[in-house]
Amino acid sequence: MLVTEVTDKSYSDFLAERLFKPLNMKNTGFGVGRLSEGMIPAKFYHPDGKAEPLEVVSLLASGGISSTAEDLCKFADSFSKDLIILSTQSRLEMLAAQPSELQGKLQGQGFPFGLGWDYADIEPYSGEELRLYGKSGGTGQYSAMLYTIPSQRISVAYIASGPQCNSSEIAYNILSSYLEEKGLIVIEEGMISLPVKAQPIPSELMNYEGYYDSGSNTLRIELDNENGMMIIYLVDGGNESAILSAVYNGGYFYDGDNRFYLASVDGTDYFMEYESKFAFYKIKAEKVKHINQPLELSISLNNKVWLRRNVRAFEETLLLPTHIISSSEIPGLPGYVNFNGLKVVRSLDYADMSVRSMRDLTELTLAEHNGDVWALLSGAEYMPYELAPLMNVGINNLIIGSEGRNEWLNASFDAILNFEIPNKGRVLVFGSESILYDNMVDRGDILVPAGSLIEVAGNPGDKFQVVVSAVD
Repeated sequence: MLVTEVTDKSYSDFLAERLFKPLNMKNTGFGVGRLSEGMIPAKFYHPDGKAEPLEVVSLLASGGISSTAEDLCKFADSFSKDLIILSTQSRLEMLAAQPSELQGKLQGQGFPFGLGWDYADIEPYSGEELRLYGKSGGTGQYSAMLYTIPSQRISVAYIASGPQCNSSEIAYNILSSYLEEKGLIVIEEGMISLPVKAQPIPSELMNYEGYYDSGSNTLRIELDNENGMMIIYLVDGGNESAILSAVYNGGYFYDGDNRFYLASVDGTDYFMEYESKFAFYKIKAEKVKHINQPLELSISLNNKVWLRRNVRAFEETLLLPTHIISSSEIPGLPGYVNFNGLKVVRSLDYADMSVRSMRDLTELTLAEHNGDVWALLSGAEYMPYELAPLMNVGINNLIIGSEGRNEWLNASFDAILNFEIPNKGRVLVFGSESILYDNMVDRGDILVPAGSLIEVAGNPGDKFQVVVSAVD
């Protein structure tokens, strides 16, 4: 928006004129549908061999650009002093470390953020001659990593089809091998990990026990002083399961090659994890503060299921887990609710982010809709699971209303389903643990067990038919 306002040009035209053309990035553009003639984009294939439709990510300035590894290296080379695209002042600012407010207040080197970089000035690549910068990229179908050493004009880019590929590790290994071959670094053999002897946990650390928010999960830290152990529990409503145990020794907690410590800065407690590859510590979770006078929402959210109602047919696979969300309350945390992450209740209809240091946090608002209470989650609309109509044997007609909201059906019995789907319509069937059907990749009849949920999404006025045959 700023680029358009200042230059009076579209964002895509601006980048093409100021970056892509000067850097000869001929195979870079907006979306996989706009690749150069003869270019074939890599598709994402499921383990059963089914290919997802080509992904389009409309997050301009934070994704949505397709490129090749070679073009990414051309882009990275623009930060060397020998290839001037930016002004000297801008280039130096982008290559300067951008420390967080916690820098210098925690043990060891903190997360080495840069201006646009995930990593800037990371060990063992530091100093003017070998300073390394890195930027990762990941979507529902792709994984990418870019490393560059501007002083040496050395860059490595790696792109893979499939979100689970560890592009960061692969690109790092390629870079390290190349630097060793050129005599710029010496790769030391890995040390053999020895068991760590447990020591009693100092009494001052016992105050760190309690609940922590990692952004995606709620954790509880328990410290066993006598045995020198830290146990981490994953909290799901009133249920807990141990996911990690670490031995205390000399100020740190050890779990094999993993190392952790607990720290307090400006009244906030943190659970820190050591990133061994780059020798820095990152915040694993932030402690949730106790509330002296906890508030409650107007309705209980404990053990409730919510169905999203502003889904668009073209949404990518990455967002499918957001279509169905369970909410809960934690008995040991009055004043908090868990709705796609832990939130602190501020009023009868509003719950705020519970911590400050995690990413991708959301806010929760309750609102009345046709006499029922819906939930608004930072732009996503949810209705209670109970409002989804039960499917019937025979033809079930579902029509997308004028507001374009997707519709749901609840499968209360085992059945065989067949669908009549309008052009550009989407049908999804959610089982208890996985997606059973998606017309983007699936065809034909489907056997659906009781308890499944059918979702249809399309344009206003679109009509879907769900043909149901009961299974004896």
